[in-house]
Amino acid sequence: MNATMTLEEYKMIFYLDYIYRLIARFVGLIVTIPLLCFLLNGIIPY
Repeated sequence: MNATMTLEEYKMIFYLDYIYRLIARFVGLIVTIPLLCFLLNGIIPY
Protein backbone atom coordinates (compact mmCIF):
# COMPACT_ATOMS: atom_id res chain seq x y z
CA MET A 1 0.00 0.00 0.00
CA ASN A 2 1.13 3.50 -0.73
CA ALA A 3 1.80 5.22 2.62
CA THR A 4 1.45 8.69 1.09
CA MET A 5 -1.99 8.05 -0.43
CA THR A 6 -4.78 10.08 1.12
CA LEU A 7 -8.25 8.79 1.81
CA GLU A 8 -9.67 10.95 -1.00
CA GLU A 9 -7.21 9.46 -3.50
CA TYR A 10 -8.16 5.96 -2.37
CA LYS A 11 -11.87 6.75 -2.70
CA MET A 12 -11.34 7.95 -6.27
CA ILE A 13 -9.59 4.71 -7.24
CA PHE A 14 -12.21 2.65 -5.42
CA TYR A 15 -15.16 4.32 -7.16
CA LEU A 16 -13.54 4.15 -10.59
CA ASP A 17 -12.98 0.43 -10.09
CA TYR A 18 -16.56 0.00 -8.87
CA ILE A 19 -17.97 1.78 -11.94
CA TYR A 20 -15.72 -0.27 -14.22
CA ARG A 21 -17.02 -3.50 -12.69
CA LEU A 22 -20.65 -2.39 -13.02
CA ILE A 23 -20.15 -1.57 -16.71
CA ALA A 24 -18.50 -4.96 -17.25
CA ARG A 25 -21.46 -6.74 -15.63
CA PHE A 26 -23.96 -4.87 -17.80
CA VAL A 27 -21.98 -5.71 -20.94
CA GLY A 28 -21.94 -9.35 -19.86
CA LEU A 29 -25.71 -9.30 -19.48
CA ILE A 30 -26.17 -7.59 -22.84
CA VAL A 31 -24.24 -10.45 -24.47
CA THR A 32 -25.53 -13.37 -22.38
CA ILE A 33 -29.28 -12.71 -22.41
CA PRO A 34 -29.68 -12.59 -26.23
CA LEU A 35 -27.34 -15.56 -26.60
CA LEU A 36 -29.51 -17.64 -24.27
CA CYS A 37 -32.67 -16.53 -26.09
CA PHE A 38 -31.21 -17.47 -29.47
CA LEU A 39 -30.08 -20.85 -28.14
CA LEU A 40 -33.43 -21.64 -26.57
CA ASN A 41 -35.37 -20.60 -29.69
CA GLY A 42 -33.17 -22.73 -31.93
CA ILE A 43 -31.82 -19.84 -33.97
CA ILE A 44 -28.28 -20.88 -33.02
CA PRO A 45 -27.83 -24.67 -33.14
CA TYR A 46 -25.92 -26.25 -30.30
